Amino acid sequence: MLPNFASAQTKPDPIALLRGVESARLQVPASSLKLRYTYRDALVTNVTDMVVDFDGELRGFNYDVHSGKGDDYRTVFDGSQALTYNGPVRQLEIRNPYDQNHMVLFDPRVLGLSTYYTWDDTIESTLPYKKAAKVELIGQEKIDGKLAWHVLITIEMPTGAWQVHCWIDDKNGFRVYRKDRNGVETYSYYENPNYPWLPSRVVGKERGRGSLDNETEWRVLDATPHVKLPSDRWSIVGMRLPPKTDVVDIRLKHRIGHWDGKQLVPEAPDVPLTKPKKHLGTWGYAVVVGLFLVAPAVVWILKRRVGNTDVA
Repeated sequence: MLPNFASAQTKPDPIALLRGVESARLQVPASSLKLRYTYRDALVTNVTDMVVDFDGELRGFNYDVHSGKGDDYRTVFDGSQALTYNGPVRQLEIRNPYDQNHMVLFDPRVLGLSTYYTWDDTIESTLPYKKAAKVELIGQEKIDGKLAWHVLITIEMPTGAWQVHCWIDDKNGFRVYRKDRNGVETYSYYENPNYPWLPSRVVGKERGRGSLDNETEWRVLDATPHVKLPSDRWSIVGMRLPPKTDVVDIRLKHRIGHWDGKQLVPEAPDVPLTKPKKHLGTWGYAVVVGLFLVAPAVVWILKRRVGNTDVA
C-alpha cells in the first residue's frame, strides 16, 4: 500500500510528492521485462530489443545490439560490481558500476526518471531532493491531458545551479508523467494496466537551441511481475557464457582467467611473483652441513700457515 503523502492537501508539500515517487518505485516487484530501445536523429534510426530480469537493484540484461545480427551481449549487476559479456570478441569484463562501457545495465526502476540511463543511476539520484538547495511547488498543470503537480528541484554546484523539473500525479500511484533535466524532456506513458508500477513507454527528447537533436524511446513490450529468479542469476554462472570466454578484471587491468563452461579457470601469471622453493633433499642437506663443518677448519688451517710464515 503506497503512503498517501499528498492527496489530502489542496497544495501538497513538494518534498512529500517526491518521497511518494521514491516509495512507489522501491515497491516495484521482481520482474522480467522485454524492452525495445529506439534511437532517432536526423541521420539514423537504431532499434535494440533486450530482456531484463531484476529484483531490487540486482539486474541482468541479454540483448543483440544490432537486432538480428547475432551480436550477443549480456550484462549483470550483482549489487557491487558489473559483469559485461561482449559476444563478438568472447570476453567478460568485471567493472565498477561507475566505470561504464557502451553496454546497457541501468536499474529498470528508474524508467522515466533517468535522463541518460547510466549504470550508477539510482532512484535516489534521479530524484535529488535530499541534496537540493531548494524544492518548490510550481503548481498543477496538464501533461498529455492528465493533471500533475509541477515540482522544481534546484541543485547548487560549484559551476552554478542546475534544475530538475518533475510532473507528478499523486492520485495514481505517484506516477511521473514528465521530467526535464539538462535540456532533455522525458515523457512517460502508463498504458499497461497489468503492470502499473512502471511506464510502458518513455520518450526522451533532447533539444539544442530549441530544435530537436535526437529522440529516444523505451517501450515495455512484455512484463511479468513477481518472478522467482535463481540466486545465481546475478553471477557469472547465471550469465550462461560459452566455454573459452576470456575473463578480464578492468579494475585490476589484468586478465584473470577463462570460463570453461562451468567454472572460472584462473590464469597462470606470466612471471611468478616469487621463485618456487626447491627442497634440498638428503644430499643437499649433507653438503650444507659439510660446508658448515669444513669452513671453520679451513679458516683455522689458513691462520696457522700465516702465523708460521710470520714467525719465519
